[in-house]
Amino acid sequence: MPLAVSGRFVAENGVRGPGAVKLIADQVTRAVLGVHLLGPYAPETIWGAAAVLENELTIDDLRQAVDANLRSRQEAAAQADALIDMSVTHYAAWRGALNAGNPLPQLRHAAETQRDEVLARATTVTRREVVTESCRLVNNDSVLEARALEDDSIDLMVTSVPFGNQ
Repeated sequence: MPLAVSGRFVAENGVRGPGAVKLIADQVTRAVLGVHLLGPYAPETIWGAAAVLENELTIDDLRQAVDANLRSRQEAAAQADALIDMSVTHYAAWRGALNAGNPLPQLRHAAETQRDEVLARATTVTRREVVTESCRLVNNDSVLEARALEDDSIDLMVTSVPFGNQ
């Protein structure tokens, strides 16, 4: 598969940049036995392969995680579409307000409402969890997740900024 599985790689090289990822798995158990990464940002992506091997994940476990990520991206795209629709509605209202007396109070109210909606979305992370026989994968604010854990209760916690959701 292409190295485009890395959000940072795509952001800086596009989906057709040089690089590849090769997974080696047992045909019967489907357990991942090895991972090869070749290309820019391979060192930044290899930690994910190490986590897969450390937790003895299977190809099916990875498919579950990929499918959950795809659903999350589709939901984010739908939210972006809704934001665009809302912006168009606000713009149309603004254009209409230009023809009605003093538009400043209406414009200020519309801008403040839109600002509040954007800020509310920006500070909210929807928690997602995928549980397999060998591990539990959680997508959430890592600070909030860590606060809820008992001392010495995890083997590995991976956090990512700013391209973890790409």
